[in-house]
Amino acid sequence: MTGRAFSASLKPAWTQQKIVDWLAEHKGAFRAYVITHNKDVNPDTGEIVEPHTHFYIEYDTPRKVSTVANLLGVADNFIEIVRNKKGMLRYLTHKDQETKIKYDDDEVLTNADIDYKTAVMGATLSDKEIAEYIRNGRGLELLGIVPATRLRTIQSFLHFDCSKQIA
Repeated sequence: MTGRAFSASLKPAWTQQKIVDWLAEHKGAFRAYVITHNKDVNPDTGEIVEPHTHFYIEYDTPRKVSTVANLLGVADNFIEIVRNKKGMLRYLTHKDQETKIKYDDDEVLTNADIDYKTAVMGATLSDKEIAEYIRNGRGLELLGIVPATRLRTIQSFLHFDCSKQIA
């Protein structure tokens, strides 16, 4: 199986230094957002859950699950293909999980050119919100945050809508 975005949850948790070194080693090869959950609580027992490290890894071109598994030094079954980028990014800090401990955006480490908070914002923008940025002459602010193909598509619709012409 192949995909462009992958996630993993690994135990034992990686140290912050190991994460920082790993991100630096792979800067430019892919975009990764990584956080260690060390405050999660089991809702049934109230005990702290064993610390674990969550990875979100995104490539520009498709990769095999085995490639990502080898990268992290785990078996293929520890890797999942991400079908919902917005949901996975938001899960890293438990933004939408009512019963889970919330983590600060600053706790997410990355090797990407944009920080975690900006990546989440880009993944959550609706087409209508993107269109407003473009209409207000602020489309350039979204480069690197929203995929260029999505920006071009919305810009094309806006151009058609303004020109009232059938292409």
